[in-house]
Amino acid sequence: MRSLLLLAALVQVSLAAVGYDVLYHWQESGRIHDQGPNVCAVEEVVGTNKAYWTSCRTWWSRQICERQTIIKYECCTGYKHIEGEKGCTAELPLKNIPATLEDSGADTMLLYTTRAGLTDQLENEGAFTVFAPSNEAWAELPQEVIDALVSNVNVELRNALLYHMAEGVNEITDFRNDRMLKTLYRNSPMRINSYGDSIFAVNCGRILKPNQRATNGIVHIIDKVVTPTTGTIDDFVSNNDRFATLRTAITAAGLSEMIQGEGPFTLFAPTNEAFNKIPPETLNRILGDADSLDALLKYHILNQGFCSSFITRRHKLRTMEGSRVNVSCGRGEVGDEFRMNQNVKIIESDIVTDNGIIHVIDSVLIPNAAKNVAEMSQHVAPPKINEYLSSSGLIDEMAEGGPWTILAPTDQAFEALPADVQSRLSTDTAFQKEIIGRHIVEGQLTGRKLIQGQELVAIDGDTTLRTSLYRKTFCIDNACAYKGDHEANNGAVILIDRVLMPPEGTLWDLVDKDGRFSTLKTAIQTAGLVDVFKNPAVFTVFAPTNEAFESLPAGALDELLSNSEDLANLLQYHVVGQMWHRKAMRPNIKYQLPSVQGDELELIRAKEEDSNEYVVTINGKAKITQGEMLATNGLLQVIDSVLIPGEEGAAGAAGGNGNGAGTNLISVINGAGESVGGSAGEGGSVSVSVGEGTSEGSVIVGEGTSTSNVVTDEGGPRVIKVTSRVTLPGSGPSIWDTIDQDADFSILKSAIQTAQLEDKLDRPGTYTFFAPTDRAFNALPENALPNLLANPEQLSEILEYHVVENVLNSKAVSPGVAIPLATLQGGQVTVRNVNGVVTVNSGTVERADLINTNGIIHVIDKVLIP
Repeated sequence: MRSLLLLAALVQVSLAAVGYDVLYHWQESGRIHDQGPNVCAVEEVVGTNKAYWTSCRTWWSRQICERQTIIKYECCTGYKHIEGEKGCTAELPLKNIPATLEDSGADTMLLYTTRAGLTDQLENEGAFTVFAPSNEAWAELPQEVIDALVSNVNVELRNALLYHMAEGVNEITDFRNDRMLKTLYRNSPMRINSYGDSIFAVNCGRILKPNQRATNGIVHIIDKVVTPTTGTIDDFVSNNDRFATLRTAITAAGLSEMIQGEGPFTLFAPTNEAFNKIPPETLNRILGDADSLDALLKYHILNQGFCSSFITRRHKLRTMEGSRVNVSCGRGEVGDEFRMNQNVKIIESDIVTDNGIIHVIDSVLIPNAAKNVAEMSQHVAPPKINEYLSSSGLIDEMAEGGPWTILAPTDQAFEALPADVQSRLSTDTAFQKEIIGRHIVEGQLTGRKLIQGQELVAIDGDTTLRTSLYRKTFCIDNACAYKGDHEANNGAVILIDRVLMPPEGTLWDLVDKDGRFSTLKTAIQTAGLVDVFKNPAVFTVFAPTNEAFESLPAGALDELLSNSEDLANLLQYHVVGQMWHRKAMRPNIKYQLPSVQGDELELIRAKEEDSNEYVVTINGKAKITQGEMLATNGLLQVIDSVLIPGEEGAAGAAGGNGNGAGTNLISVINGAGESVGGSAGEGGSVSVSVGEGTSEGSVIVGEGTSTSNVVTDEGGPRVIKVTSRVTLPGSGPSIWDTIDQDADFSILKSAIQTAQLEDKLDRPGTYTFFAPTDRAFNALPENALPNLLANPEQLSEILEYHVVENVLNSKAVSPGVAIPLATLQGGQVTVRNVNGVVTVNSGTVERADLINTNGIIHVIDKVLIP
């Protein structure tokens, strides 16, 4: 028994250098079938002696922990190649467990079972499941442990081997995460863990080669000699002085009882030295704030077992605090290196306890919920804004009152300011405070908490900023958010792409003061619209320069100036009744905006070949040459051509007739104008009912009024009204959680992580996600999947084509009806019910209506291509 305990202790100590081995959830592929029947693929990591036996399925990623892999083929277990025949056509008879160990290459395990007197039992009794450490695993044990085992083979060695055995036949498909399996050593439990990539481990020993069937059981080859556990996570922390600070914090937070419980848990345990890295004032603040301390500690705990061998790339794991932590692996100075949130190293791994797993880390993980807004800004905002917050004294003023949200421009945004403004910011403290004060607003704001046209109040109490919301982003005055937002315990930080300078007057003032618009100024005066352009209602004006007017046909300008009604009609065609930002436009997507004249403008943002820069074009002709000039009542965008209603390239009428009969500037001022931002598909959860009464088919989604054509299979077009509700649960898994935990989505999961869309699918919302299975991805043309994974931007476009911003229950799709739905990508998918089978485009729904807290998943058999 003493040697077994010594084995346990030394194995735990030696786990700092943890290897990896990956068994992917392979799917059937033509590439394996081309090799013939009963052929398995073996994935080898280039430059190492690591090889991974698949389960006769295919691969999709050729990289593990930043190391390239190659694929080789061999006969699957139990089959043999016959010379002259393709594949492995001879099936071998089953053998008993000792013979199976020999055939599987587990020679050391076989030797030790013989020496311990277990051979007769393993040959003639059963059935047993044997977890056999590889020869390399035995060789990695310290010599003193080997000596202790072989010096007492009837007790120590026998007990160690019995702990690797269990009654019955337990195949890999029987394993679920955190299953406890009783072993033959005093019924001591062994912890089974699995992860989404179909990686399996026993006491964090990776299963290298599973399901080696025998006449009296089954053998799984593992990469580690495993030992019984001897206490809880709390016991380990309490009895180890390396974690004295962690122990004190756990006690102060009242979490000791929790981590003494059944679990399972995974604890990322910071050492005393890790806590010493935190600035004393920050550490004291957290230790003195019950909420911050609770958030910090729970951010280090998972409510599941997670072994380091599961880390083959970047993963996001949900913590007990509620947010996610990143874990990743890559090349280290010696072997592979495991990190958390990029900079925190896992320095000792896979300490298995009675109620979970411990990984030792060299720095403390501080979640957003444990940071104040100043600390959050230091962590996520660019250096320049933090420098100005400090030098202006505003960071100290934020200590009073609040909560506050910091709108943090990039350093490049400050560098883009005129030289005289940059100079004043650096030398004039009062000016600095005025400008930077515009970047601190009241409230704990994030994109999910804002509404269209909301007025944000700055820290001075007088300055207000205005919001504009879009499908993919949001903007504040003439700046747009990028890289999301970051919520602290007393505020938030929003990263923006411009410095929020004060407006220089109304839209009329911008036109009046700028010599480039002298012709436009005259036109506005002639049309009697000066007071309108001064009105506080919000507009975007697409302002043609003098050169743009000069390019009109000869005599056209004079004719316009002589007819105030036609001139007013033309000018109103250059105005939309909301603030419209170029940066909110997604590349190569067409946007149709109703002008206040009544006709629509069609805008597209695309990259020019000559300059390689993105340019916004209106009606296929006019280009925005300077954008987002801020006024007190909107934005002015400079264009190089005059927009003509009804001209080729225009989008057409949106309720007006092109002659000013639609909405106009005055009606917008009076509140009757239309604010664009929605489309068919917004408004809430949906179902479908078919009505009578019109000759043109349309679909009304949610409670909106936008329409789009409907194709029906019988009886011609009909009106389709979407009216019903789907109730989403208040707690439980999000769409991302479901994908993360479902083995059918291992490729989809990695694709979402590569495109960095997991946060979107995890946050609150009302989405429908058409989720392709691994089989769907493997059905793509050869090399298509690797090419997509290497191109995150294109991958993001395809994935967002699978997401609709509504909840569509399959029961709502009536037979014979086709429902077009707008996707996050900007395109449209069509959902049909064909003889009781629901389809989306050319894909078939295999599993429908997986309800989550933020929407619904329909599992489909094809990848949808926009």
